[in-house]
Amino acid sequence: MNRRFLNLLVNKLNGRCPAVNLHRIDLASLFCPAGLPPAHPAAITKKASASGLAPARLPPATISFYQPYPPSQNGWMDFMALNDDIIAFDYESRTLLYDSAVGAVRVINPIIDPRCRSISLTVGNVFYVMARQSGLPCQGYHFQALSLKDWCWRRLHPLPINFLEIIKNPTHKYGLGLGEVDPFEFSAYAAVGDSDIWISTVGAGTHSFSTSSGKWSKLGDWILPFSGPAQYIAEHGLWFGFSRKDEHLCVANLVQEPPAPLLHEFPFQQVWEEPHLSEAWTPMAASLLPLGSGKLCTARVFRTSKGNKDRKAESIVVLAGMEFVNDASTGRLMIIKHKSVSYIVGGYVFKLL
Repeated sequence: MNRRFLNLLVNKLNGRCPAVNLHRIDLASLFCPAGLPPAHPAAITKKASASGLAPARLPPATISFYQPYPPSQNGWMDFMALNDDIIAFDYESRTLLYDSAVGAVRVINPIIDPRCRSISLTVGNVFYVMARQSGLPCQGYHFQALSLKDWCWRRLHPLPINFLEIIKNPTHKYGLGLGEVDPFEFSAYAAVGDSDIWISTVGAGTHSFSTSSGKWSKLGDWILPFSGPAQYIAEHGLWFGFSRKDEHLCVANLVQEPPAPLLHEFPFQQVWEEPHLSEAWTPMAASLLPLGSGKLCTARVFRTSKGNKDRKAESIVVLAGMEFVNDASTGRLMIIKHKSVSYIVGGYVFKLL
């Protein structure tokens, strides 16, 4: 498999020095050994329930990242995945690389204009990072790249969107109140082809950044149908992710004809409905990891409480290994489900990478 581990970052608040612990879960355990048949190809059904999984023991933390500021002061740190490795940085640009191959940490050149909740992806030998500048209305975006050859950061032209014009437009329909759609946020993003990065915002449609020319172009007022990143699976020539509206596993062909002008969202090619879970299970986060050879791992985080006064709410991470095959009779993709496992996490899940 091209990807061996899931990086699970858990915030531990106990003690005088709160830390973020990194647990690395071997994804090979989610797949049946070669020669042993997994479950028959099938769509996910409502009859399945992750709540029926017996929890497994979470592997010990590989490393702990302690907060880089005194408890009495404000500050933050954030993490991004660089393949199987982790880039950690804080509010003062201090930047570390955790090298998973040797289990060691080294200091790298400081990130430019650090922003919490940055999005990132790798194209070729370059690691791209983008974040929205804080404040409403949106003041702009920070966009930078890290060369994996010389480990130097460089600034890039930001996403060319003037949201002040969007808000002043009489047809503007996106509010900024609690629970309303924020038109400034990145709703979805993906690497497309060998040199393009697509970014969608609800208020301004989808833009493309060419890594070869360093220029932006607008693709249309439509948005990608995914929630967060979409992962390209070369074996099928398709992009997999979670749907923006209901977090179902879905797939789209981004190199097909763009949607008609009246459509607001790029069309799905196929959607698989997720298992029905107890109402006590509140979804918190989801991540999709391509593992190579057409195999995927879905990772979902839930917060659950059984209503017992003596028992606090728990974080539960549910992992599922699966692969996709083409059904010769229908031409559609079918899921081959391998194994699933759940972990009860002490503390709360900081990130899945």
